[in-house]
Amino acid sequence: MRGTAFGLHIVGRGGKTESARESGIRVDSIKIWCFVLCALLGGLMGTSLDGYHLAALDPATDGLTFTFYGVTSRC
Repeated sequence: MRGTAFGLHIVGRGGKTESARESGIRVDSIKIWCFVLCALLGGLMGTSLDGYHLAALDPATDGLTFTFYGVTSRC
């Protein structure tokens, strides 16, 4: 998160909106982009999990194995 300008703005936004706004961070834009990224990644994971549930995807393939390990490690 701290390696890019976008990540620094997310961390800088934190809990104090007015402080972040006064330091030059476009708080509304950062909040919108965070929602967009969460929706995009959530939709992508929902699609892949639904494909697995319908047996259209095989988790034994190389690329999907890491995806499902990542999802199940958070649960």
